[in-house]
Amino acid sequence: MSFRSDLFDYLKNVSRNIATYTGSGSSAKIYPNTAPQGTAPPYVVYSQVSNFHEHTLTASAGVARPLIQFVCWDNDSVTTDAMGDALRKDLDGFGPALMGSTYIRRIHLETDSDSIEDPTVGEEFPQWARILDFRIVHTETVPTF
Repeated sequence: MSFRSDLFDYLKNVSRNIATYTGSGSSAKIYPNTAPQGTAPPYVVYSQVSNFHEHTLTASAGVARPLIQFVCWDNDSVTTDAMGDALRKDLDGFGPALMGSTYIRRIHLETDSDSIEDPTVGEEFPQWARILDFRIVHTETVPTF
């Protein structure tokens, strides 16, 4: 499996705190990049903001440090705050350990913030968001030539 697949599997099937809000297993409302249209909150969307691949003088060092952004969505700011705290408890400080087949050296929360989106046509309430950016340091395969 790839790092992204392992992360997705961990969030849906292993993490305990965020599952209180999103559910777990195949019904978990955790989505890469975007949620399906019409998804009822609460839910979490995550995406890779950037990735840094470490190198030695002559080749890849076999270590990647992606910045993964998680956005917790709900109709109420109290719930999004709680979801952010739950996600922090599931991820911040993780490692060194295996996450699926990916060796995670460490995960740390770099930043978090709040946001709000005004209601769209047909919606009664605004959408609240808690945004958390995690740096995830993991090993990766070294290209061979």
